[in-house]
Amino acid sequence: MIPLCFPASTPIIYPLRFSPISNSLPLRYTGTCAICCGVSNALYSQISTHLCRTIGKVKKTEKVPPLLNHSSRFQPMILICPRCKADVRLESTAYVCEACAATYPIIAGIPDFRVYPDPYIDLESDRAKGQRLADDAARMGLDFAGLVRRYYAITPEVTPDQAERFTAHHLAGLRRGDGIIARLDAYGLLVGETTLDLGCGTGGFLAALAQRGHAVVGVDIAFRWLIVAQARLHELGLENRVTLVCACADHLPFKDESFALVTAENLLEHAANAAAVIDEAARVLSIGGGFMGRTVNRFAPGPEPHVNLWGIGLLPRRMQRRVVERIKGVPYHISLLSWFEVRSILRRSPTAANWQVTLPRLMPDDIAHQSAVLRWLFTLYASLARIALLRPLITFFAPYLDIVGWHRRERYGS
Repeated sequence: MIPLCFPASTPIIYPLRFSPISNSLPLRYTGTCAICCGVSNALYSQISTHLCRTIGKVKKTEKVPPLLNHSSRFQPMILICPRCKADVRLESTAYVCEACAATYPIIAGIPDFRVYPDPYIDLESDRAKGQRLADDAARMGLDFAGLVRRYYAITPEVTPDQAERFTAHHLAGLRRGDGIIARLDAYGLLVGETTLDLGCGTGGFLAALAQRGHAVVGVDIAFRWLIVAQARLHELGLENRVTLVCACADHLPFKDESFALVTAENLLEHAANAAAVIDEAARVLSIGGGFMGRTVNRFAPGPEPHVNLWGIGLLPRRMQRRVVERIKGVPYHISLLSWFEVRSILRRSPTAANWQVTLPRLMPDDIAHQSAVLRWLFTLYASLARIALLRPLITFFAPYLDIVGWHRRERYGS
């Protein structure tokens, strides 16, 4: 959670709240601003945009880390309606758009700004599943790893071999987050201030960055995974450093130029509209801010990581879903992109045309959790990529595609 300082009339990002995963915490007053770190249901209904005017009623306690408070260099992240981009107001259990009157509920401390569900589950079922996970975590005393395993135990549509691979992937999230940070540093993109992570999943990168003192906002379309991310952050004592928002990456609920850094790790292949995701990422990126994305290369000579099948990307798109469903018996909603397709998306973008598709930088922490075969393939790729004559060819068949860019002032005519 990111503590926020705000004027009485300004709607803010609602802080992460840990009921029912953990006990409710009191309101905290740090001297000049009120910070909601988790409240009981009775107090929760009384919170409004006039919270600062009730300072005298709030008990003064210890100070939380000053990430986005009055003494910080950071500015508050202001929420807007993802549909019409108008301002929103905070009511007792939801945000409401001032223009179109769209309502966005706050559930378990996470505001839900989605305009459509993810392809695997409808909105209400996703919320119910997330609430069930939160209840199970409290009732069964589950830690993060236990909650991940609990998720797959109540998700029969995921095959046992998928569940095993996916569990290993999530448990390695913090180390993979370290790999992302190393990659950002290699690209010169670790610019500090506020970071937005699109497709944050169970929050491995959020936790890794928050441990280094950065203010982080994590966005994911899957509410159920944000509940699991809450458990990770709570376990690491980072719930006061990260804000979680449920939203669609192509309809972000943030004002223009709100973030100094935007990341999108393995997101584009899941997006309903990859071009719109790029445009939205560029819109919320501040002047001079950096973007780094990574997507699985459609023509990578290895198994498709989501279903562990070789050669899926080589098939015509209309055949990919049928083949996966016939062989694996699971739904397939992935749209793998090639180097040419990603470059075309960037070139058509009015705000990201100067961003580059590059050979992926593979850090040790990126691949440490992979199988021995995949680690060997990644090592082989890295060796071949060092040969200058092979680089043009390797680009088209690399395991991933990295997208790197900066928000240049001239793109907005200023």
